[in-house]
Amino acid sequence: MPNSISLVSKNISTLMHRMNCVLDTYRGIAFMFLYFKVRGEKPTPAIRAKSMNF
Repeated sequence: MPNSISLVSKNISTLMHRMNCVLDTYRGIAFMFLYFKVRGEKPTPAIRAKSMNF
């Protein structure tokens, strides 16, 4: 019986670890999406040069 208890606790900790890894991955993807969304688009030098010439 003690082996089954340690096996259950090991499975729970493995599942928790996997869940944390998945959540961290989603957080990283969301952070990158928000970073580029907030940063906005910067014009390239060619576009900037065209807008300066009248």
